[in-house]
Amino acid sequence: MDEPALRVLQLSTPQAIRAELERVGADSSVSSAARAEQLARAGFYHLKLERVSLVLARLLYQELVMEGGQVVTAPRLDHAGAGETDVLLSATRYQFNHLLVRLRLQSSDELATLADEMQRALDNFDAMPSPLRLGPTTLDWSRTYVMGILNITPDSFSGDALIQPGEPQAQTVARVLERAHQLVLEGADILDLGAESTRPGATPVPIEIELERVLPVLRALCAEIGVPLSIDTSKAVVADAALNAGAAMVNDVRGLGDADMKRVAAGRGAPVVVMHNWMEGRRPAEVSDVVGVILGELRTQIEAALDVGIRAENLLIDPGLGFGKTPAENLEILDRLGELRAPGLPIVIGPSRKGFISKAIGVPADEREQGTAAAISVGILRGAHVVRVHDVKTMSRIARMTDAIVR
Repeated sequence: MDEPALRVLQLSTPQAIRAELERVGADSSVSSAARAEQLARAGFYHLKLERVSLVLARLLYQELVMEGGQVVTAPRLDHAGAGETDVLLSATRYQFNHLLVRLRLQSSDELATLADEMQRALDNFDAMPSPLRLGPTTLDWSRTYVMGILNITPDSFSGDALIQPGEPQAQTVARVLERAHQLVLEGADILDLGAESTRPGATPVPIEIELERVLPVLRALCAEIGVPLSIDTSKAVVADAALNAGAAMVNDVRGLGDADMKRVAAGRGAPVVVMHNWMEGRRPAEVSDVVGVILGELRTQIEAALDVGIRAENLLIDPGLGFGKTPAENLEILDRLGELRAPGLPIVIGPSRKGFISKAIGVPADEREQGTAAAISVGILRGAHVVRVHDVKTMSRIARMTDAIVR
């Protein structure tokens, strides 16, 4: 008798699990509920809860182990004191579903709330975010969208500044229009206009100068370009003026840290990219789990946005690659990007031409395109929905090829 062929499968998405069920001959006539149960039994998840009371940790241990899952925690769970611990829960989705039922049967509002939060996080991990409306355009997340960068500055770190000091405004507008048309032809779905450099050590630009740079360009683009326009600014006055001039979205590198910016975004009903930023002394003294800290801080930013009336379907999040993170942390963020899917919002990444690429592969600043391509591909594989790039032609093809493989 021949030995059976043996393989270890890599089934990282519900789609891959479903395809394998079909390949082994799962009955296509079973009900949708039965098929959902098959998928739930096959999909495996790791869920981490931080700063859990020892009493709750022991309860989670008892209930999940009873379902066949695994619970890992540091202290002994036979101690029911007042301390806290982190808990790692590892189980199939089927086992988690049963755990959630058990928690809801405990007649405890706290446990019912925890069950709701756990279910929401697990659902968001696999589901697509809600579609995003940008004027007449809808982004449905069926593919990766490419955001092309237009630096309306004289001092971009990436060498693509579109302003030359002392030239007439008409020449600047013409140059930007030419570049914008090129990016759209190369595959840009969105154009992101910034009139203030965000590179380390850049000189701040007064509001008047930022408006003088961006508004004429924005008006000209609205008249000629058919893709949505985003305004890259952290100033509420500039964001409001740009929205009046035709911008469809605000990309705020300070993550709505300004109360006036929150009010503008809420009042205008504008989609906004909330970026995580550790520049300007914002970085915590100790960071032992970079993705965990970023996710926690992004959740705080999201809650603040919702509190002032910004709708959840108008929020996107960006982990802020390069903004106060070490080169190693930037690589880890990309590798663990999928953990940011828990809030259920679209994820934007901007690794394009960033310094951590040179540190990782030892190339000069003007040779970061291949490193950017690898970062974009891995980012999409891990769950990015929008990639913000300089080299649109190359990166749009990278995105399309990665989509063809993983979607």
